[in-house]
Amino acid sequence: MYRVSPFTYWVAGIASTMLAGRQVQCAQAELSIFPPPAGQTCEQYLGPYAAQAGGTIQNPASTTECQYCSLSVADQFLAGSNIYYSERWRNFGLMWVFVVFQIFVAVFAYWFFRVRQKKKGPGLAERVAGSFKWIVTKFWKKQH
Repeated sequence: MYRVSPFTYWVAGIASTMLAGRQVQCAQAELSIFPPPAGQTCEQYLGPYAAQAGGTIQNPASTTECQYCSLSVADQFLAGSNIYYSERWRNFGLMWVFVVFQIFVAVFAYWFFRVRQKKKGPGLAERVAGSFKWIVTKFWKKQH
């Protein structure tokens, strides 16, 4: 039901538009803190990793305690929930498809239950039985 809900696309569209490219500032409790190898700065030790994986080194010149934040921009966090800035117009369009579909269903339901003239004639059960009888006689004659 997650992909069927219009709320999914509404939230994704708004979140991706408002948070795209925003810098992330990690709280102290969110940092990974550990010592670098002897004789290396945090930048020397973590620089290649941070460049490939993303994230920021809070104190690159330190030689005693590295503080690493695994996020550098909000897009990295949103990607974990499959929310992407590149899909913002798709999400906007899907919201309008949902709105138009709901209006169509409401108007059709009103017409079907309130306005439509009921025809005098065989009911659904009689029509299905007649169709079944026609199919059986048509194919029965071909085989015999």
